[in-house]
Amino acid sequence: MILDLHTHNYRCGHANGKLEEYVLYAIELDLNYLGFSDHAPLLNQKADQPSPGMHMAKSELDDYYNKASKLKNKYRSDIELLIGIEIDYFEGFTERYKNFIDNYKFDYIIGSVHYFNGYHVFDPKRWSNTNDELSEIEKYYSLIKKLIKADMIDVLAHIDAIKALNIENYSYDFSDEILDLILECDLTLEINTSGLKKCDQLFPESKIIKRANEKGISFTYGSDAHSPKDIGYGWNQVKKILNEQSIKNLAVFNARKKEMIEI
Repeated sequence: MILDLHTHNYRCGHANGKLEEYVLYAIELDLNYLGFSDHAPLLNQKADQPSPGMHMAKSELDDYYNKASKLKNKYRSDIELLIGIEIDYFEGFTERYKNFIDNYKFDYIIGSVHYFNGYHVFDPKRWSNTNDELSEIEKYYSLIKKLIKADMIDVLAHIDAIKALNIENYSYDFSDEILDLILECDLTLEINTSGLKKCDQLFPESKIIKRANEKGISFTYGSDAHSPKDIGYGWNQVKKILNEQSIKNLAVFNARKKEMIEI
């Protein structure tokens, strides 16, 4: 395999492994590109660590970036390391996140929606505490659209994650409006394999990949690894779909500039 741009490490509190352990395993797998993309601090709250076990603390950011930069130089002859981060979307906090991004020379920014209506996107209590599943789903996608238009990310992560814990009842007709916005804003759509563990489907599912490809949207791949051994998880399933859709290139990034590489 060629690349994996979605990985987490011990700093977020729900993953394990140090950055260098990820690098060494990626080299063992003969990857060409490995991206660091741990969960950014929650900037919608003032505390240094308002969510232990979910995000890195604000005070850990410099160490994360500096360690990643040193590894990028140390292993430059063995693998191309990309320094990224995964940020969450919160209404009213776009400028705060943009200012944070500007303080670091990231190669790419992954954007996602994890929190809305009082629950994490993967919290099963969301479904037991609502009688209106459709409104939850529509709220999620309204935030996805706002994230796309916020002009602060390069890659859109696990775009249909809302389906994960309610897959039997998930029947939302995914809007072409979202795909058109992705194309208009020149964002890259991540094919994320963590869905294979959560609901036995990719994020996004194959029919969305097909429609996105028909529109000319670019893709990248991320395992959403939470331990070094997760790198490359589900790649064979992804490669099968890429071949079926005649997708021959995936995106990597350098200083926020997209480059399409042949796979």
